[in-house]
This record gives sequence, structure tokens and C-alpha cells, in this order.
Amino acid sequence: MRIVTYDSARVSLLVPLEELTPLEGLETRAVLAAIQERYSFVNVPNLAVPREEQQAAGLRFEQGLFQSHGKLVDIFQFDVFTDGLVVSASTTDVANAFLMDVVEWLANTYQFRPIPKEARRLYLSQLVFDLNRPLEDVLALKPLLKEPYQTSAKRHFGAKAMPRLARVDYEFDDVNSSIRVPRLTIERRAGSSVAAERFFSSAPLKTSEHLALLSRIEGIED
Repeated sequence: MRIVTYDSARVSLLVPLEELTPLEGLETRAVLAAIQERYSFVNVPNLAVPREEQQAAGLRFEQGLFQSHGKLVDIFQFDVFTDGLVVSASTTDVANAFLMDVVEWLANTYQFRPIPKEARRLYLSQLVFDLNRPLEDVLALKPLLKEPYQTSAKRHFGAKAMPRLARVDYEFDDVNSSIRVPRLTIERRAGSSVAAERFFSSAPLKTSEHLALLSRIEGIED
């Protein structure tokens, strides 16, 4: 397996915003302007919309920069909601580091309060990888449908090549859960040829956990 790109990742910190903001209150416009300046966000929240709309849709920053491990990296989005903070970046490591940096900086500069210990984090990792063998061979799936499907499709479409597995999903039976667990998805990358064996994968995990999981399919090459 070869990792082609880290497509995107998201870290969500589930905490009521009122538990982080200073008890004495704050000047919202000054704080938002300081966030834009510190992280060089190109797009910033529109404070001209009514307060009710802001609370419903959240405050969104887009296309920022963050110093991570000695180099500048992109922060795709930073959303501030009444019930939490959400950061989108290339990996969950980058998103989480940005989240911790902004919370610590707000505490030191504007007297924001620390994150409660019970606050929960949710993750989403999305990446693209190449396999050295067809997915069904790697997963050792029995070709119960391949040949019958090829025979039927050949009658209607003249298809000569053997069909290949294009997608695998895993999901939890979480009907009674308060938070629905997103699926683990592996699917052929849109626009890529079947012969390329290039796949997109999405998982509700840290990027490092996602990589470790996918490495069980094939060892990851440098």
C-alpha cells in the first residue's frame, strides 16, 4: 500500500462554548479579529447576520495557516458553535494541535477558561491510497457474484473484463446511541481507472489510527 494524499481530517471538541468564555464577558469582534490575524485566515465570520443565525450556523474561519513541527500548514476550516469547536486540516494531528494552540492562546490572552476534563473529542480521517493487488484479493473475499454478474452484464453492455470490488463499508448498530458512529468506508477513487487500484477511505478515527487500520490490508510503503 502507498499513501497518495491525506485528503482531509476533522477534530470536534464537544463542549458548551459558555464553559470556555470568560465570566466577565468579552469583546467578540476584537477576539475574532485577533484569531484572523494570528492564523492568517482568508475568510472570516460575517458578524452582520443576526445573532440567532450566528448561533445556528456557527462562526466559520477558512483558509488559515498554523505552525506545526517547524513548518506552516493549512487549516481548512475552524468553526465555533455554541456546543463545540471543529477544526478541519490535512490530518487529525494537525487539527488537534491547532485546537490546543488556539484554546491555550485564548486563555492566556483573553482569559478564556480551560477545556473541561470531561469534554469529548470526535475524529474523522480521510485519505487516498494505492494497493498493489485488487481489493477483493487483499480482503480474501470469495468471488460469489463476480462471474455471474460479468455474464449478465456482458449480455446487456458487451462487458468483457471481469468486474472488480469498488467499495467496502463497515458500520455499527447504534440505533440506541446518542451519537451515531460514521461508517468506515473504502471506495475506489472517483475518476481513477480500475487498474490503478486507487482508493479513498474515510473513518471516524485519528489519522494515525486510520493508517494503522489500513496497514492491516497491506503494509504501508514509504
